[in-house]
Amino acid sequence: MHRQAEQMRQIKAENIRLKAAVQRHVSKYGVEVSSDDEHSRIARLLELTNDEAKNFFPKDSVMRLLWEDQLRNCRAAARAGTKRVCRYSPVTIRTAILLSSKLGNAQYDKIKELFMLPSRERLRHFTAASKEETDGILTGIIKAMRDHANENNFDHGWDRCGALSWDAMTMRSGIYYNYNSGDVLGFSYEDLNQQAASAQLNDLLGKKAASDSASSSTFDDDHHLGKHYLVFYWTGLGKNDFSYPIARFALESVTASLIDELFRKLVLVLEQHTLHVVAAVFDGAAENRSFHKSCVSMPCSKFLKKNVGFDDSFLVAMPHPIWGDEYPIFVLSDMPHSWKKHVNAFEFSNPNNKKKRSIVKLHRGRLQPLCLKMLEDAWVAYESKGSSTFSGEGALVRCRKLSNAHFQRTPFSRMRVKLAVQVLSHSMLDVIDEYCNDAPNQTELYAPMREFISHFDKFVDICNGGNSNNTRYNYGNIESINSAELDDLDEFMTWYEAWYNEIKTDAAYAHFDAEGKKNSFIPEECWFDFQSIAKGIIAMSHFYLTKFPNAKIIQRRLMQDIIEHHFAHIRSSGGGTQNPTIEACQRGTATAGVTRLFFFQNKKSNSGDAPRDHDSNINAPFLSSNISVNQQQH
Repeated sequence: MHRQAEQMRQIKAENIRLKAAVQRHVSKYGVEVSSDDEHSRIARLLELTNDEAKNFFPKDSVMRLLWEDQLRNCRAAARAGTKRVCRYSPVTIRTAILLSSKLGNAQYDKIKELFMLPSRERLRHFTAASKEETDGILTGIIKAMRDHANENNFDHGWDRCGALSWDAMTMRSGIYYNYNSGDVLGFSYEDLNQQAASAQLNDLLGKKAASDSASSSTFDDDHHLGKHYLVFYWTGLGKNDFSYPIARFALESVTASLIDELFRKLVLVLEQHTLHVVAAVFDGAAENRSFHKSCVSMPCSKFLKKNVGFDDSFLVAMPHPIWGDEYPIFVLSDMPHSWKKHVNAFEFSNPNNKKKRSIVKLHRGRLQPLCLKMLEDAWVAYESKGSSTFSGEGALVRCRKLSNAHFQRTPFSRMRVKLAVQVLSHSMLDVIDEYCNDAPNQTELYAPMREFISHFDKFVDICNGGNSNNTRYNYGNIESINSAELDDLDEFMTWYEAWYNEIKTDAAYAHFDAEGKKNSFIPEECWFDFQSIAKGIIAMSHFYLTKFPNAKIIQRRLMQDIIEHHFAHIRSSGGGTQNPTIEACQRGTATAGVTRLFFFQNKKSNSGDAPRDHDSNINAPFLSSNISVNQQQH
């Protein structure tokens, strides 16, 4: 009896231990249904809530079609006992492609355990790029944009105009073998086209004539490995508000002459498909500034329709390769890059070291400094006033937009646009005002810095346009040459230019030598970029808003954000710790192009009318082996 009682106690203790282990496992990982009637249970669950779903989701909405597709596939899988019988609609396929591209493989597999979604292997049929478009101009995407414009009856004016932006990223150099396709990857765009390219392409890339047979050549100095990945993006400015990668190149080096030739070729290809390039956007790389100086030949004064306060001789546009002055192409620097450069210049401005950059401005007969250290001192005093135990970290802050990360900068934080914008925002003006009220002797010292920030804050909001919630200045898209956005941009440009000329002519700077005067202002590259943006937007608005009275300039689309996000996605797919391989770059661009084509019709809402089967023909050129969604629903 004693032995049986001891065994019963052991069994109860083991039972309690197992229950606790099950509870911990369920709380951590959830419940996974793995019985044979899994599909039947899910189907019954969907049927119980089917009436509520029909009442909640509008008819023909995306969510309604997804629900019906899930219910139909669950019933079919329950009858057959396997998912092999599932057939997915175009809406489900598009949703699966979006989830796979945004979340990654691991997260997509987790979601697929709950919902009836295509496997990642099946999605490759829809996201794989064709063999003809491995590198170079992606004509299939350009044709799809043209077809969309034709189907929606876009006029041949502003609705078909857009901006062409480009950027390059560094990738790992080396030879790679793709086990799926059997291709050898890693050669630059020049070498990949040696055998099939014509003499015109060889002239375009500045190379000698290629050998007759690629197999007969050896791996020597005549071969070049790709080190830089150059991507061109099209962004519509009118009704065609889509953005697509339209060209990609793996290059050994990126030069101004190469950018010039590729840019002109892309403009001609887009014109063949009734799409007009009216703007070009680039960052401040040396080859891009060289491209601007060598190709841009039309001054700002040529396009202005009313008087402005700044010097209008700055070159802002280049003639169109076909239309000439009828459709000039305005060449602009990227706005977010300019914002970051301004803050970086103030960070490295040291008023105590005249041999290095020491940005100063004349105010009431005295030269006053402009630097980030001044803003940090004001912010620390501002926060200390609100908390006697303020230590810079861990304390309650009065200004929630500013933190130590804005002033104690690292190589990573210097690349963050959000931090650069916030440190020169209206929040900083409030900090300066209260700091100067408490210390009136600092008012004159901070006056030039405060004046600059007040203009710069407006400049950022003007660049963001109608895409942000601007409640302070009520800025929006530029719709006429008399808009408040252009007037305030003119005012800032005039103030900035007066400061630039003041350093050259005012007697207060007479004790500076040439290098000292140069260091008293922001860097030349930053000044060049700002003029390109401000004067370019003003000239572009004056010309095209006069040419197309019903048009509007959407400033937010004249940026490189889309390419920066594209490169970030490519880097994250490789782990983010190393430069991506050429295979990762090509796969990322192919997926981005096809995913955007799948979603450009219903990208802003999941409750609008969803595209049915007859809307899927536009995607046919990008489906592997010409698989059409109409013909085969996977």
